[in-house]
Amino acid sequence: MKIKLLRPSQIAGYPIDYHKADPVTGGIDVIIWRNERRDDGFMIHCRDWGHAHRLLTEIGKAMEGRK
Repeated sequence: MKIKLLRPSQIAGYPIDYHKADPVTGGIDVIIWRNERRDDGFMIHCRDWGHAHRLLTEIGKAMEGRK
């Protein structure tokens, strides 16, 4: 199930999707796509929204070349 909330839809120009993880494992799956066709990307499992936010902040900083 796709989640639609006020979360970043892009990071450094790359589109992002959020999905609820399997009910057994819980948490949120964050998918960062390499292009608009959304046919290639990587998925990160986060335990909660706080973890997802911290992760996306760090990825954004790395993509911009900041520490």
